[in-house]
Amino acid sequence: MRYLLFSSFLFLVADVFGQDFSIQRAFQDQEVITGEMNKSQITLALQFVEYSPEHRGIVSVKGWYKYDGQTKSIPLVGILGDSLVLYHFDSQAVADSVLQFNGKSEAFWTLIEELCNKSNYQERFIFQIGQYGVSGTWTNKKKQELPVRLHVMYFGIGQEYEWLMLPNKTSTTSMIDLKELGLGASDFEVFSSVKTETGYRVLLWYSCISSGFVNGMCGAGLERGFVQMELGQNFEINQIEQFEVESCFRSIYCDMEEIERKEVLEIHVDNDNSIKHRLRIETKNAKAYWLE
Repeated sequence: MRYLLFSSFLFLVADVFGQDFSIQRAFQDQEVITGEMNKSQITLALQFVEYSPEHRGIVSVKGWYKYDGQTKSIPLVGILGDSLVLYHFDSQAVADSVLQFNGKSEAFWTLIEELCNKSNYQERFIFQIGQYGVSGTWTNKKKQELPVRLHVMYFGIGQEYEWLMLPNKTSTTSMIDLKELGLGASDFEVFSSVKTETGYRVLLWYSCISSGFVNGMCGAGLERGFVQMELGQNFEINQIEQFEVESCFRSIYCDMEEIERKEVLEIHVDNDNSIKHRLRIETKNAKAYWLE
């Protein structure tokens, strides 16, 4: 079981042409998880500390674990990326070095490997995220090992979430999870929206960094574009269409640094193969389409 604890909520409201759709964002900086170690029930609590210096997908965390039914909790620090390594140290200085990404190595990936393979711990957890959930091992300084299984499919801490908030409070659906749509984009804004004969049309704009790894491929790149959503009378999703105007990964570029909210907007888009397109935006109608 997972208990989700969010913070840093941000509401971005667009009341464009009479519709008040909005974007709500949240960052998950805490998480409480139940699980089993050998045959004992445990509770694990984690809190986000900071991003690694070069990769937003790798973060440091702190927290504690305890056996259910006992009051004593054991403090932990660790590194969360594709897997999770947690330590209990006697030394606060060593614990702080993990939390602050301090080590002997100067190269980033070598530093991460160093921090994930400390040997001077009192206890250590290593968790892998697999097809059937999160499991791993607990080890103490005597190298005794026990199997551990957590009652979650993944770790949510350090994740950012975005929802399209719907204006009709009487509807059974109050929001649409934009992350679950699999658009490969984030940092959405409501560009415009309109009531249609069959429901609603919402035009979203996004502009986000291409990669969380700043020194990797497209680390300084941008992904920008529009998402047109056709919603029914009860806000069910009938159709989604994505219009990319800039993508470092796809070598797509446009002629506008800033996208203006004009009634009619034309954006010239091309790529490395010199294939040129024009995207037309009708703001009042919340509509996007290619001219060629």
